[in-house]
Amino acid sequence: MTPHLIFDGYNLIYSKTFSDKYRSRDNSLEAKRERLVYLVAKHIKGKNLRATIVFDSPNYYLRPPPRGNSRKISVLFASPSENADERIVKLALKARPRSSITVISSDEAHIGGFLRGCGINVINTEDFWNRIYKTSKTPADDEGQEKPRSVSKEDIAYWERVFSENNGKQTE
Repeated sequence: MTPHLIFDGYNLIYSKTFSDKYRSRDNSLEAKRERLVYLVAKHIKGKNLRATIVFDSPNYYLRPPPRGNSRKISVLFASPSENADERIVKLALKARPRSSITVISSDEAHIGGFLRGCGINVINTEDFWNRIYKTSKTPADDEGQEKPRSVSKEDIAYWERVFSENNGKQTE
């Protein structure tokens, strides 16, 4: 199954990285949404990925995704009876296999832990931007955080090398 990224649109738009990198003369909400759709389209172009961007709010006009991506990107607006978090959870839980889904959201308290417990990958919005732009985190980024949000692929690879080099034997 094609991996599917589900984005909490406003979490990405109001993230520090988006605010810092994408300042423009047109600072309207519509322009920000269109810029986000463009950036997601650019990110998945040429990759075996699908994306859904979910926004809280009534259905506002949005230009279609850039050419060649219209089948790979969906833009949804939460209905008046639900918010984006609720819509994202419903979408993620319906998907099979759940391991093919990655949710990009800053709402750790609302949906992150729940979705992880259901076998769905969750990435914090700033971590997503850092992966796209390959920026490194500084220790100050995790200041006040007791533990990291998750174990990185680099950490896993490191520990796999350590254990394979030692053939499972403990070292002093």
